Amino acid sequence: PDLAGVLRRLDRALARHRRDRDDPRRPAAEDFVTVLLMEIAEDGSLRALNCGHPWPYRLSGTAAEPVSRAEPLPPLGLFPLPAALPAADLAPLRPGE
Repeated sequence: PDLAGVLRRLDRALARHRRDRDDPRRPAAEDFVTVLLMEIAEDGSLRALNCGHPWPYRLSGTAAEPVSRAEPLPPLGLFPLPAALPAADLAPLRPGE
């Protein structure tokens, strides 16, 4: 499955978990999850979907920079997922990174 499909499955699993443990003595108000899904192709190209997680850093011999500065989606469990979940195309990994 593509990244959006994986994210939707994770969202449904979290919703099931919240329903299954619905207990008035343990409110689920704080049940949320940050998720970063990354796909690394054989050629080093990167695609990502980010829900509330800090972006990882690309490390080279001289610098450390986040792989993206884009604003992530909210964490899973706080809001419904939007209809469109476009994965971010990031700069490819280079040898040594």
